[in-house]
Amino acid sequence: MQGPNLVDAVLDGRYRLVKQLTRGGMGEIYAAEHVDTRRRFAVKILREPWSRDHVTRERFRLEARATSKIVHPHIVEMIDFGVTDTGVCYLVMELLYGEDLQATIRREVRLPLRRSAKILVQICKALAAAHSHGIVHRDLKPGNCFRIGFQGVEDFIKLVDFGIAKKLEDELDSSNGPLTAAGTVLGTIFYMPPEQATGGRIDHRVDVYAAGAVFYQLVTGHLPFRGRSPDETFRLILIDDPKPARVIAPELDLPDAFDAIIRKALAKRPESRFESMDELAAAIAALGGIDDARRASASMIASQPAPETPTRRTWPWLAALARPFRRRP
Repeated sequence: MQGPNLVDAVLDGRYRLVKQLTRGGMGEIYAAEHVDTRRRFAVKILREPWSRDHVTRERFRLEARATSKIVHPHIVEMIDFGVTDTGVCYLVMELLYGEDLQATIRREVRLPLRRSAKILVQICKALAAAHSHGIVHRDLKPGNCFRIGFQGVEDFIKLVDFGIAKKLEDELDSSNGPLTAAGTVLGTIFYMPPEQATGGRIDHRVDVYAAGAVFYQLVTGHLPFRGRSPDETFRLILIDDPKPARVIAPELDLPDAFDAIIRKALAKRPESRFESMDELAAAIAALGGIDDARRASASMIASQPAPETPTRRTWPWLAALARPFRRRP
């Protein structure tokens, strides 16, 4: 069953794989249908030889465990996890229709301050829910923030891909030791704080930093740190400050409070950042003049969209899910 394409295969007698949507380095994503209810899902499958690698399988299981613990309107719903008799590891998640923020940025370059603020407040609330369970995302970026239309809200956000999430209490498998060796760097460099980029000890404030970086990019159309090479980007993260908005995008005439929020969120030392996602969300909401900041999260998604095969606009999120984690030297 672990061939190049599993279309029409049925996993554990329940999930029929309807269409392969994308194929990544270690995983594949399929649109699937429950054989009895006919409800559509997204199914993430760990491919050979990764499905036989203990650490990768454990990370896959950790993703299922992490996501399933958090019930929040702005976090993708994890439905099921299993390993078939033939060793195929799979995750079943709600199938989202829309596009990720990376696709939005690629098309629109940057978004108005108020719109960006509304998006970030939702992201912050989702991460606050994860942090309340002791779970740090560690790879927040536009590609992991999915925009769907819901109850008239065009920018209703779903946070996806907890493939390298870290459980703060411990990341140990009781019988097989740690899943992450000391000094291992996981994540996406443009959104990494110094402690994460250097393989140091991390906590929930790496997500605070990443949220600040995403906010900066959405509003200005620029990454806070981007060198001509990975080494130069790494150096900028460690020693430089993000350019003020009046320098990088003077035509936007952004308030000084925007730069103040960015400086605090992207502080080099974790203790100098916002202490929590709720604190960051409050600052961003005030800046954006959002008196209805909680409205986007007021109700849970009660029903799925009408079953249909997702369009190509769904693929960027699925492509991200197909890469459970990354290692960088």
